[in-house]
Amino acid sequence: MYAEDAVSELTTQYTDLFSLRFQYVFIDEYQDCSDFQRNALNKLFDPAKCIVFHIGDPDQAIYNSNSNDNIDWCPSEDALTLSSSRRYGQEIADILTPLRKGKDTITSSIGVAAQKPVLLIYDNASIKNVPAKFISILEEKGLHDPNGIYKAIGHIKKEDSAGIKIGSYWDAFDGSSGSAKEFSYWGTIDEICCELQGGKLYRVEGLVRKLLCRLLHYAAAKDAKTGNDYTMSTIRTAINEKYNDIYRACIIELSQLPCYDRASVDASLRDMFNGVFVGETQNPGDIFKFIPGHFMEEPKEIIQENSNNENILIDPLRGRQIQFDTVHGVKGETHDATLYLETDYRNSSDIIRMLHYYGVGKSKPSSFHDFSRKIAYVGMSRPSKLLCVAIRNTTYERGKDAFQNWDKVFLCRNVQESDS
Repeated sequence: MYAEDAVSELTTQYTDLFSLRFQYVFIDEYQDCSDFQRNALNKLFDPAKCIVFHIGDPDQAIYNSNSNDNIDWCPSEDALTLSSSRRYGQEIADILTPLRKGKDTITSSIGVAAQKPVLLIYDNASIKNVPAKFISILEEKGLHDPNGIYKAIGHIKKEDSAGIKIGSYWDAFDGSSGSAKEFSYWGTIDEICCELQGGKLYRVEGLVRKLLCRLLHYAAAKDAKTGNDYTMSTIRTAINEKYNDIYRACIIELSQLPCYDRASVDASLRDMFNGVFVGETQNPGDIFKFIPGHFMEEPKEIIQENSNNENILIDPLRGRQIQFDTVHGVKGETHDATLYLETDYRNSSDIIRMLHYYGVGKSKPSSFHDFSRKIAYVGMSRPSKLLCVAIRNTTYERGKDAFQNWDKVFLCRNVQESDS
């Protein structure tokens, strides 16, 4: 909101100043910019007075949620394109080409790498065997380097999500939505102190809203419009409608504290919460009287317990580290080998939603199907040597024609290799 105010007040004088100061402007990962960020950049730099390069891949625009109205960036018709890749061989490139929006062919600069993608097909009884089979395949393919980068990734990690998620494949996976700090008052205060010290006020404001949502939840305060708990989005709406000026003043006051230590930040936030938002509760007074003891406890023990838990499975054969993560978490990375895990969301899976891009089933043009396409494209384009994808037997039966050029490994008995 502060950036919006600043950009809206920009005059041509500032645009001229920035355009003269920077003759060449390179904006990387442009596909992940929101509409507001694009508008802000357009107001900062005049392409008639400086040279502005927008660098990005629209097929990798996965940070702008499929649920919002943000329109994907489309390069201009005269844009310079890169149709080749030096990351992976042609076998992986051929798998990725149908997932591109324009289905433009990807040509590998490496050529054929003689390493076909591998499809791991499991059922409910054998899903836990997928990680071990992945390790066996690494062994078979000669990927022996214990210092190599091997990752198992999927879209959905939340433990309370219905259907298959990353933790369905490996019981030790920690799918909590963030670090232990997020679930304690003092841990969040520490994060706010760090962001203030780094001058990142936009992150501070997000953490303050997140903390406010938690406090209002414990105080049983509901959003008057929906009757539900406040979310990061709905509390922002409430702030803009009812507390806009005073909230912004409090955030600015927080940024101007003489010392960004625990005590100072805690005191400032308590004044804000009790002075501004206690009216959202049914019992005015100290909002902190509603907060349970466990939320106010120091997070040190929790953090120490999980400090070495980076969702890494140690391969007992050669000590290779298989790290489990989300597709969002590995964007921009390059792996020696990647295991892409089918996961469920909204009564279907990402793999099922992408089958029609390979000519299997009917096309269902929707923003969510397009989002699943991009998730798969980003996830499956990480490996330089080997791509493996784990899918259910029912998904395989539904779309086996999409996997004709894959090596197949069957972990379940009710699907036979002869069926392919």
